[in-house]
Amino acid sequence: MNASLSAHPVFDAGILEGLHLLEADAGTGKTWTIAGLVVRALIERELGIEQLLVVTFTNAATAELGARIRQRIAQLERLLDDRIEARATAVDEPFCVAFAAGLDDTAALRARSALRIALARVDEMAVHTIHGFCQRVVDEHALSIGVPSGLPVSADSAAPELDRLADWWRAQAREASPARLLAFGLAGLTPDALHAAVKALAANPLARVEPAAGDWRAVEGELTALRDELAAALGREGDALLDWIGVKGNADGNRFRVAWVTKWLDALRRFCADPHPAELPDAIGKLAAPRFGDRPPPSTIPAICERLSTLAASIARLPAWIAQEIAAVAAAERRDDLARAQSLGFDDLLRLVHDALADREGGVALATALRERHPLALIDECQDTDPLQWAIFRRIYVDDAPSGSGQAPPALVLVGDPKQAIYAFRGADVYSYLDARDAVRRIHRLGENQRASRALVAAINAIFRRERPFLVDEIGFSEAGVGARPRRPLEAGDGASRAALTVVRLQADPESGWLGASAARRQAVDACVAEIGRLLGSGARLGDSALRPADIAVLVNAHWQGTEIKRALAAAGIGAAEVSRDSVLATLECSELMRIVAAIADPTDPGLLRAALATTLLGEDARSLRALDSDAGGALVTASRFARAREDWRRHGPIAALRRLIRDEDVGARLAATRDGDRRLTNLLHLVELLGDDEEARRGPQQALHAWVRRRLAGEADERETEELRLESDEDLVRILTVHKSKGLEFPVVFLPYAWSSKSPRLAIPQTWHERAPEGHWRAVLDFAPTQETTRQCASESHAEALRAMYVALTRAEQRCYLFWGVAAGAQYSPLAWLLAGVDPSVQKDWRPGFKAPQPLDVQAVDRGLDACRERANASDPASVVVVDAPALAAGLGPTQAGEGAAGDERHALADVRPEALTARPWRATIAAPLVTTSFSAIVSALHADDGGARAQDAVERPDHDQFPAPLDEAPAAGEASIRFRFPSG
Repeated sequence: MNASLSAHPVFDAGILEGLHLLEADAGTGKTWTIAGLVVRALIERELGIEQLLVVTFTNAATAELGARIRQRIAQLERLLDDRIEARATAVDEPFCVAFAAGLDDTAALRARSALRIALARVDEMAVHTIHGFCQRVVDEHALSIGVPSGLPVSADSAAPELDRLADWWRAQAREASPARLLAFGLAGLTPDALHAAVKALAANPLARVEPAAGDWRAVEGELTALRDELAAALGREGDALLDWIGVKGNADGNRFRVAWVTKWLDALRRFCADPHPAELPDAIGKLAAPRFGDRPPPSTIPAICERLSTLAASIARLPAWIAQEIAAVAAAERRDDLARAQSLGFDDLLRLVHDALADREGGVALATALRERHPLALIDECQDTDPLQWAIFRRIYVDDAPSGSGQAPPALVLVGDPKQAIYAFRGADVYSYLDARDAVRRIHRLGENQRASRALVAAINAIFRRERPFLVDEIGFSEAGVGARPRRPLEAGDGASRAALTVVRLQADPESGWLGASAARRQAVDACVAEIGRLLGSGARLGDSALRPADIAVLVNAHWQGTEIKRALAAAGIGAAEVSRDSVLATLECSELMRIVAAIADPTDPGLLRAALATTLLGEDARSLRALDSDAGGALVTASRFARAREDWRRHGPIAALRRLIRDEDVGARLAATRDGDRRLTNLLHLVELLGDDEEARRGPQQALHAWVRRRLAGEADERETEELRLESDEDLVRILTVHKSKGLEFPVVFLPYAWSSKSPRLAIPQTWHERAPEGHWRAVLDFAPTQETTRQCASESHAEALRAMYVALTRAEQRCYLFWGVAAGAQYSPLAWLLAGVDPSVQKDWRPGFKAPQPLDVQAVDRGLDACRERANASDPASVVVVDAPALAAGLGPTQAGEGAAGDERHALADVRPEALTARPWRATIAAPLVTTSFSAIVSALHADDGGARAQDAVERPDHDQFPAPLDEAPAAGEASIRFRFPSG
């Protein structure tokens, strides 16, 4: 075994016993290592493949991981079999070769036998998502958990808290008193605000809530009493207070002018008279008792105002208090309902297993049973876990997990990278990972990058080589090494004019010293598109092959940015396809399809019919819709089309009905004529397929509407892999995808045209931040009453996640990465502002409402940061970093080089690389014939190509019968495909 592999964690002597953490930097072979550990466990610990538990966090990752483990088992079995049988072997996989070399002949025989058994039982391998694992636990231990066995899991099951919220709000609408409505109005309590609060509580069941639960009904009574008391005091003492102010003039240094007090008293009277005031007037604070100091007026009005001011703080807590009450009631009701439930939701699975393990009576027994079932567990992507998920595995493998007598202790291997924790919007919590790291016995590191070139590794090391690169003390950065895996070199024919990391600098306006957001986008998009065109048109090679469009990825932060890039590429004649984590339920096609489904559900409703016909899918204009009002026959025909679709739906299901409607209404051709036709048609067919997979939707169109409205209201669309936008084409196209979607992927060339673009985080209420609990572990806080300091903490955590997303983006590239950066509006909030200019926006900004945001970055500061980064990187590898101005890149020019010293900083461009003259590519596509009514003989005639298609056209124009059969001597050659395989698709 060579030295580098012998020191690799996959061959660590003790990693298969006890608690271990494997921190895997980007591109360091995490999946390769997991597969090797599984093989070692099968042989060295003599575990059956069904005794191993491997957990990851998406269905796609589960499938890939399972396939890689099967492949590794098969490779090693074949290698050992060849060795035992004295045959030459073609297996050269590094782990297998190194592992087999450490086995003597007897051990090799035992290992081959164990691997063959594992291959025979490979379908019993437990590779699950966390929800898949919990579902199996619930099924196998249903009796002890207290639910019926074999319950199906429904993706449409809304959180019980949200169901309870709807019931609660309806009750308030019927029964709420005027005083309660007043309190709700003053608290800003709307259905949307309460929905957000309850949803946050449902998603964070172990979080501390600030403020803690309180009696919101008491606030209602106190508010009513104080308002009545204030109204009486104003009528009784208002004029006297005004007279006193006129005589005294001031109190405790505060000047009270009669005009001001008159206005304040009028505001208080309006507040008391208004049955539905929207807010407490500022006059309450102006006339509160503390404002008068030790010279109070002879009036009760200031004391009442002071009590109202104090009550205002309680009123602000109403959303938190009510949301906690709803969540608590919903949780109790859900526990009772589960005993007779017909299905379970994904959240139910996690909570059931967590609560069962936490139970004082049965929890220890359940944990012991699961530990004995799976003596070894490997948890992949652990940085994407959350407190509830980590609590489950901690209870099984960490808390009270003694080793059995005479047996190896159970093992838990956590695999993750906190630098790649970027899914907080889905509930992932990197602080749970930090808790898990504190619990393990040993920490191993995968630090050799097997993906990126040596020069690119040096560049990325240079960018993150600074103090607190991720703004979290517990998440550091260790420089990556370069792994031994062969790379395909990129030969782009541009010599020194580009580097592994090509920083594209946006050129600021010389007068203002910075760049507006729209101008910066234009510069970035133009330069990005021009460089992609140059790479594809210059004969660039990747290893032994030409650089293909699919070798290039453009990573964006938001879907609209991907659309902008795609349209710019299309205008330049470059094909591209979008890959997005956005939900297809949030598209225009979804809302329009639902209007069509509504018309199918009730084709007798003219309003629904007009709404459906007016969609861009069906394409009727205002004139044709107006004509239906006066054309009873046309309206009847139109209604019959939807009625037929409804009948098709009931007989054959939604897919058959909607596909027929799409065909009959020529929707495909209509969408193809639009700018994003491929994207829109893909979305439409995706939605049709989702309807076909929905059990409730298959019952009828009305049920489909109900099911999809519930999906949208539950807010779960962004959490389902099946609803993510699909790739609209399998062709060899430039890939456009969000940074979040790119995680786990790699591309030879990566563009980051929006790396400079960011904005201040939107910190919705409740804000979420983290603290150390008294027990020492990290704990999330849901803050409904944030202070400036906690708001800054929340903003800092948001910015830290953006820094981790930047790390993910930079580490997707194998050979070259184009990083766009410069002094532009919003750049001060970019992760690069911290990495290259040392600007932390969460510190720079005063978080008081209305405070002005920090000014744009300074040009000199940006240039200094770029120069320092370039010097650090090029000291390790001279081909690491180069800086080129965006306009120069768009024009095909080379980079600018910085001279020494600020005063003599002369920058020059390399020779102009003039673009080649554009020439049209040869036409190779086939234009499909229009849909016609024809005959079998016409199709036969169309097979003859020697007449230039005249025979086929002639057959189409003749009557539909066999007057002119094709002569036998003109029949197709025997070697041609059978006629039935030559039919047009569809």
